[in-house]
Amino acid sequence: MPPSILYAGFNYTHLPDYTSRLTHFLADRSIFAVMGDWTHDFGAWLSQPHVLATVMAWWITFIVVLLLLSIFLGFNPVGIGGGTFAAAFQSCMYGGFTPAGGVFATLTSLGMLGWMIPVHTGVSAVFATAVALVVWACGVAR
Repeated sequence: MPPSILYAGFNYTHLPDYTSRLTHFLADRSIFAVMGDWTHDFGAWLSQPHVLATVMAWWITFIVVLLLLSIFLGFNPVGIGGGTFAAAFQSCMYGGFTPAGGVFATLTSLGMLGWMIPVHTGVSAVFATAVALVVWACGVAR
């Protein structure tokens, strides 16, 4: 038997205005109507203090680590940023003569090609997940 989204009726002429007809038409074909009332259950689950604390810990950690890696590490699409760790390392270790093909030159090249952005995002996500697991395991806000 096909789900109700496929065979719902089209007769909404008994409703008083166009807006209610359109609302009922869309509600009958809504994916949420087919899947049941899981949105209420998900909202209730998400509003629990320990779940909310875990989600907030993940997001805050993710944003902070992503900003720290992107801003302070220094391997960006515009090159080595001034005042970053990469600039300090380059001036202390290499001066004006950065060797080609080395780790520093490769990281600079990857940064300028934009390949460091997914690396920063992945590292931030892993670190944020570890923090969220610790928050969940410790039972913060229970």
